[in-house]
Amino acid sequence: MKKTLFIDTNILFNPKMKTFFKNEDALMDISKHADIVIPDMVIQELEYKYRRLIQVEKNKNKENLLLDVLNINIEDVDIEDTILKLKSRNRLRYKKIDIVNANRLYDLKNMALKKEKPFTPPFKDNREYNYEGRGGDTKTDKGFKDAYIYFSIKDYILEKQKGSFFVCSDDDLFIEACDKDKKITIIRGVSEFYEYLIDSYKDDYFVGILKDQIDERITKKSIIKLHKNVFDDDLLL
Repeated sequence: MKKTLFIDTNILFNPKMKTFFKNEDALMDISKHADIVIPDMVIQELEYKYRRLIQVEKNKNKENLLLDVLNINIEDVDIEDTILKLKSRNRLRYKKIDIVNANRLYDLKNMALKKEKPFTPPFKDNREYNYEGRGGDTKTDKGFKDAYIYFSIKDYILEKQKGSFFVCSDDDLFIEACDKDKKITIIRGVSEFYEYLIDSYKDDYFVGILKDQIDERITKKSIIKLHKNVFDDDLLL
């Protein structure tokens, strides 16, 4: 059955900015076994967070003596150009999605009015998240962005209908909202999804086939890695 992995912002944000997407190598490996799908709102959130991070770094380094010695003017660093260069180095193949149902604005309004997750505020005050969270989000805009991502995913699932659908996020409110959909399996990290792929081959029936056809000494613990061959077949190691 075709597998689809939706990925939330926090999983992809790379504070070191070495790559546009954090865990790029691991995600490239996973993309051999599942479709990687990223909502457009997630991409926009990442760009926003990188803009803020670059600006913070520029402000911190205005009095950097080493940069003066190297004759580097920090003010010459163009934020938008830096983000474009970061995106241009991306190697991950993924599908970008957005809300397609025109009635979703009505759904968003109802969720907000009823304070349904993910609109439930995580804080009592209106303070901001740090960079390890969503970065600059207040109670209101975080709920809206999470809900927008949620409905982007819902619309995609409704369009595809068949398949196995996974949402990778470490945000409790967002997870609780997605968890209401029985078609969605929640995972909290990239490595957890890879473990799920391997575990799907560890049921007694499949291990029994391996014992009969390959080696009777094979056990569930024998299956530790999953690869693809040139014919797009799964290979177990």
